[in-house]
Amino acid sequence: MRKRLWQLHSWLGLICGLMDPLRGTIEVDGQDIHDLRGAARDRFRGARIGVIFQTFNLLIGFSALENVLAPLMLSNIPRGEHHARASALLERLGIERPHAKVEHLSVGQQQRVAVARAVACKPALVLADEPTASLDPENAGGAMDLIQGICRDTGAALLCVSHDPAMAQRFPRQERLDALSTQGASAS
Repeated sequence: MRKRLWQLHSWLGLICGLMDPLRGTIEVDGQDIHDLRGAARDRFRGARIGVIFQTFNLLIGFSALENVLAPLMLSNIPRGEHHARASALLERLGIERPHAKVEHLSVGQQQRVAVARAVACKPALVLADEPTASLDPENAGGAMDLIQGICRDTGAALLCVSHDPAMAQRFPRQERLDALSTQGASAS
């Protein structure tokens, strides 16, 4: 299990450009992310890749609105549009108290803030790392409807990593990590 988790995080790290591949290329929105270096790669990742973390990784002590505004401050989206964009996303996702500190929100609300943050900069790709792991089955289905719907509406591709077998039926294409690892090993 530990090796599988390491492989999973390695794949996500490669796709995000946090790790460099030993060979091959990884393209996001037509750009080989590993051709970029330093700040250019960071800017590309911030603008073109959104991430929904398993544990949300929200900024504690900050409001829901401030959590969504944070990535916008580093984006190419005009500053004058930030507040309206963040507010609209939170409203669309049912966050009725955008000025509440995130630690005072329910787990489901925190997840919706994380989804809003992930799509705030209009990414080409959203990576969802076990997005329903902390939810019961009923709420997990609703959360995935929300994630898939907002990605569809914003035109973002969605790559979802999950150990939940029920998740597979939600996607037209599934890949198993062990099969991908085997393919990589056989290409050596």
